[in-house]
Amino acid sequence: MKPVTAAEGPRELVADQLRAIAALMVAAYHCFLGFYTLIAKDSPASLLAIFIPFNGSAGVSLFFVLSGYILLPSLDRLRGKSLVAGRFIVRRLFRILPAWWFSICLGALFAWSCATVALPGEWSLVRAEQGWWSLWLHNALLLDVGLGSHNLNPVGWTLQVEMLAAPLIYLFWRMLQSWPLAVLLSALALWVLFHHFATPWPGAVYFAQFAFMFLLGGWLRQCHPYVAALAGRRRWLALAAMLPALALWLGASAKPLLQLHPAYFLLVGVGAAGVLFAAEWLSLAPGRLGRWLGWLGLVSYSFYLLHWMLMLAIAAGFYHLAPALLGHPVLFGVLLCLSSIPLAIWLAGFSHDWIEQPAIRWGRRLEARLFGGASCAPPQTLTRSE
Repeated sequence: MKPVTAAEGPRELVADQLRAIAALMVAAYHCFLGFYTLIAKDSPASLLAIFIPFNGSAGVSLFFVLSGYILLPSLDRLRGKSLVAGRFIVRRLFRILPAWWFSICLGALFAWSCATVALPGEWSLVRAEQGWWSLWLHNALLLDVGLGSHNLNPVGWTLQVEMLAAPLIYLFWRMLQSWPLAVLLSALALWVLFHHFATPWPGAVYFAQFAFMFLLGGWLRQCHPYVAALAGRRRWLALAAMLPALALWLGASAKPLLQLHPAYFLLVGVGAAGVLFAAEWLSLAPGRLGRWLGWLGLVSYSFYLLHWMLMLAIAAGFYHLAPALLGHPVLFGVLLCLSSIPLAIWLAGFSHDWIEQPAIRWGRRLEARLFGGASCAPPQTLTRSE
């Protein structure tokens, strides 16, 4: 296979593997999402069997914890340079936005070309009531991408949360020099979580519920030297820690049971952090599957952005060619998983090589022009077989 290069710096195999698993969970979840109400009505047992292991909410929570875990060393690499905050924000913008713009271009093309297709439930296609250009511009600037909004790619709300979390992570990193202040910031994030439900913020921004997850990842990064010392030792203890973490992470993710109570976000976030902690502790030797998951984690951002449009395109084809499949929602979802996910993985490799990585290098060059210093870190090469 053609090598995949990474311009953003060193990779961490366990984090990449978990990122791949989270992305696959979200993609599988979306393949069944259109029939959520129907499956819940006809077969509650099937609902739990599908939506607990393939739970998009759990996957997204793990993404946020991993972001906090990975971004702290990214900031550490900027230590000693001038205007670290500006450098960090420029890097986040060029890391997140170009691939997002590519995905909503595909989303607009698909929604426009299939405007007459009526898909069930959450799969309903967006309608550009005020014009496609206006809709694309709002989405491109992450202004109107909340759940339930008119958006070209429904995963955009998570990018809005990521961008809002960047200043929070920077503040946390600066405050780590004074541990009481870091503790205070973490406590404040938890207070905002609970206060949000009493006096909700206007608009469809979900930052309040998820902010503390980034800080959980940051705290885990601070504990990394201790976890590294345990890696590979007493794995039965790591497995014992993994089981309750999985129970929290996946069990609490059954949203209808908790109806988005603050406890839901706390349990899922703590569970996701526990899974990351136990996985780092286990530090299993990367076999063929582990190396493949590491590669998928490398391209997981593009996969995460592109899977929705490909899934909808294939669902529209099934709807047109075999409408009888709509009467068999579980089979429909399985066929969507088997067809759309491999295609999205293939396209993610292209997007990673030709959009993500050049954008990161452009961002480093702009950073060098604005703030001085080297323009780009040397790329790292990763393949499925390494």
